[in-house]
Amino acid sequence: MTDEERVSRVNQHLRVARDWQAAPEHAVHETEDYLEPEEYLEPEPISFYSTFVGPRLWTILAWGLVGAVVAVVLGLLLPPSYKATAQLYFDPRDLQVLENQVTPETEAQNIGTTLVRSQALVLRSDNLLRKVVAKLHLVDDPEFNGTPQTIFGELAQALKSIIAPGGEDNSPAAVEAVTLENLRRAIGVDLIDRSYIIEASATADERSKASEILSALVDAFLKYQEESRSDVASRTSLDLQGGIERLRLNVEKIEQEIEDYKAENQLTGVGGQIVSERQLSELSTKLIDAQAETAQVKARFDAVLAAKGDLGQLPEAVASETLRELRGLLARLVQQKAVLEAQLQPSHPTTRSLRDSEAKLNSEIKAELTRIGESLRVDYQRAKENEEALSKLVDAERERLKTANQAQITLRGMERRLETARQLYRDADTRASQAREQAELNTANVRVISDPSTLRKKVFPPPTPLLAAMGLVFGLFIGFVITNWRLLLFRGRGRDSDVVDYAQY
Repeated sequence: MTDEERVSRVNQHLRVARDWQAAPEHAVHETEDYLEPEEYLEPEPISFYSTFVGPRLWTILAWGLVGAVVAVVLGLLLPPSYKATAQLYFDPRDLQVLENQVTPETEAQNIGTTLVRSQALVLRSDNLLRKVVAKLHLVDDPEFNGTPQTIFGELAQALKSIIAPGGEDNSPAAVEAVTLENLRRAIGVDLIDRSYIIEASATADERSKASEILSALVDAFLKYQEESRSDVASRTSLDLQGGIERLRLNVEKIEQEIEDYKAENQLTGVGGQIVSERQLSELSTKLIDAQAETAQVKARFDAVLAAKGDLGQLPEAVASETLRELRGLLARLVQQKAVLEAQLQPSHPTTRSLRDSEAKLNSEIKAELTRIGESLRVDYQRAKENEEALSKLVDAERERLKTANQAQITLRGMERRLETARQLYRDADTRASQAREQAELNTANVRVISDPSTLRKKVFPPPTPLLAAMGLVFGLFIGFVITNWRLLLFRGRGRDSDVVDYAQY
């Protein structure tokens, strides 16, 4: 019996069964040529093995064997892939080589984690990948430049050319872009939880190539870290150099302004004193001396006035050598006159001559006393005028000092501005020197804690036994579905007894 006859018979059975269920009183007449009604009343239970597997066991096993063989063949045809891994430790706290560094160290934990994540992205950046491509000449490597390596790749490329005709872009830029994209897929970067460690990996069809790619990537990254920090320090140093020159000129300008302002307002001085202060101090001392001298001269002049013409008892008269000589001559003359008057007549010429001499000496003594009194008056007048002149000078100097004090307030502001400019200049010069030194130092605290190494076993395709097992399971499943798809359809649409009846044919 053919399959078509079997299907027709089963359909007839199903149709009769439905009619019998709808009209039981007619079921006997319509089914007596085919089946007895009691056969529908007592359906046989369905068995999975006897229904789906048993009759077609060898067919399903054959499909499983075919699947295992196909999986093993595919494993042999597909190019192998080997994986190299390396671990890098990123310390967010850079090496503190200098007191003030261009790039400040990171303290916050979340910032450090973000920094490590950023470095993980840098590992797969185009700049680093281009350096790896250039160093290893990957644009000429069929694994990365897009050249098909297997028959499957050639079939995929042919299918792509059919679907999207127009030819491929084989320009150097396009080949480099394809190489970069394939290399990026081959590079893996994973962050180890709760640490500052990054695990980098590279996959290639050869063990040595995977290790070379990862080594080139790690070297390029370490060199990039050093060059980037050195470049930042160099650019900072150059920028600071331009600023230092401006700051130096600003300091010189302020210094000149201060000197001009001091000269204009007579604020220059010696020994910590400005000119006005020193002059006022000197004039004040002279004024005090003049006042003392005036007081002394005035006291002597007051004594002259108090003597009322009797100046012989004045200290100046007593101390005068001229008066002492005149008084000595007068005393001797009086003594001689007394002797002669006792011997001669008062009208004697000698006696008259002595009296004339006595009168002359008295006149000279009086004139000398008058001269001493006039000298004291002149000295007092001169001392008084000197005191008044010094007093006026002191008052004028005090006014100038007030003006100088106001100017000093402005001067102190200018000096503070000068000190600020000098401090900025010193700080900038120090920072520039440190930046120049840091440009020659590598302060990035990045260490390779696990050198690039390739796994001994290939990561793809899986081992042959595992491929065979997977192919066997997949083949058995495909064989079961292909040999029993009709039974599965009947089970979803009819009764189990109908499926059993169909499975028996």
